[in-house]
Amino acid sequence: EQTLYSSDSWMFGLPTLAVSGDRSSIVCYEGDRLDPFRPERYELRLQHDALTGAVTSGAAAETSPDMGNWRDHEIAALFNVLAILRGGADEVEIALSFDRGATIGQTVGLGPTPRGYRPRLVQAAMALDYTLAVLFWRTALDGASELALVEGAPDGFEAFGSPTSYAFGVPRVLHRATGDVTPAIMGAAWSDGGDLVVGYAFTSFTTGPDRTWTSLTQNRCYTRRFGGT
Repeated sequence: EQTLYSSDSWMFGLPTLAVSGDRSSIVCYEGDRLDPFRPERYELRLQHDALTGAVTSGAAAETSPDMGNWRDHEIAALFNVLAILRGGADEVEIALSFDRGATIGQTVGLGPTPRGYRPRLVQAAMALDYTLAVLFWRTALDGASELALVEGAPDGFEAFGSPTSYAFGVPRVLHRATGDVTPAIMGAAWSDGGDLVVGYAFTSFTTGPDRTWTSLTQNRCYTRRFGGT
């Protein structure tokens, strides 16, 4: 056990983690360590070397006005590739490193959401062939809630076969729910054979003519076999 970082700021927290070899990469929120009550926050990036115990860090300003508790950043890693994702003001933003986090080699935006609202609960999973599955909730033009999937794959490689750049497809809607819903933390995973599995849940609220409320929570699973639909 080792303390990597500590803070008294109320903005500190919501960590996400990816491990590749002897490197553990962590992204979390941080605020003003000298003034714990200030509302500004930062995206803090930490990396731990298991062999030496050394911790390196960097940070990026979080300009979003959303100061709530939505987990809107995620991280995925495989060998030399490290992907840091965040739900920006109106689109999912991806920072890709091809040297295990030492530098950011490519930044990608997945396109504005249909109504310009902030995407929620960004999640990611990386397959053994470096394919990156990105999941997030968005609001459709008609106000419906949509669970979207965007997949990216390497389109450039160095001499030893490690990726040097990515290309991403267009969002695909896995599930569409009428009106606004409250999504729960979800997850995605690739099998060794290239099958993709997504587990997700959400809660919707309806009101009856007698002004009573009904709360319905749905738990769902999406699967795609390798080469399938």
